[in-house]
Amino acid sequence: MGEDDLPAPPDASRLAPNELVEVRDRLAVGGLHDEGLGPGMVLAPGQVDAARLPLVLAELRHRNDTRSLLTRVFAYGDTVSAGELEGALGATTLERLAACNLLGPRRRATSGARSSAPPRRPDRGQ
Repeated sequence: MGEDDLPAPPDASRLAPNELVEVRDRLAVGGLHDEGLGPGMVLAPGQVDAARLPLVLAELRHRNDTRSLLTRVFAYGDTVSAGELEGALGATTLERLAACNLLGPRRRATSGARSSAPPRRPDRGQ
């Protein structure tokens, strides 16, 4: 893939059902589940997204816990080091997420990993 090509879309069909369950369970243990996205969703309410996003990311980085790290990567598309992500999820889960194209390419300058999905914005009602 060339530098200007779009990344492949996420494709969970690359994993067996039991592997998907293991990935889901590992993410849940890390705090990324239905109730786990809360830490970033309630920060800077009422701010426009352009002002809110840097505030949310700064706060999540400051918290320095697994749930905040996973929220940064998978809800906000932030970049973290591969070592940080492996420490949070384990090598096997990291490999499975990469196999599904759920992690962006490593950046040469930072050796980071990031979600390939665009950042999701919380509902306006929150």
